[in-house]
Amino acid sequence: MVDVTQIIALRYVIGDFGVGCYTEGLSVLGYREIQVWHLDVESAGKLLNFVCNKVLNEKQNLEAEQVINDYGLVPFLIMDAISPYGEKAFQLIYDREHPAVRPGLLPPPNLVTAPISQNITCDHVRQYEDAKELG
Repeated sequence: MVDVTQIIALRYVIGDFGVGCYTEGLSVLGYREIQVWHLDVESAGKLLNFVCNKVLNEKQNLEAEQVINDYGLVPFLIMDAISPYGEKAFQLIYDREHPAVRPGLLPPPNLVTAPISQNITCDHVRQYEDAKELG
């Protein structure tokens, strides 16, 4: 079994638009990188760790228009996207109006602080605060 925390890095972009998080390392293994937006840093890290485990350890192929129903209460739709490095990637999106989403619990973007490594499931965390980092 592959320990994804040892081979996949998570990179964060924290800005006025909210928090973005994307993987780094899947493309080296022949997979598309994965990104997610509009989640708090801990939730984004746990979600991407969960999906990376599906890809690397359970050998599940991700496809655009596929829905991930087995992570939490909110389903995530997989969409085609472009990675920050211009390569094909997958983006996980969710219905922000879903009854299980409680946006009032998330801090406003100007109060979001840098991720604390012990709160992130993937432990290789690099933070970028410039939205231009994602292209």
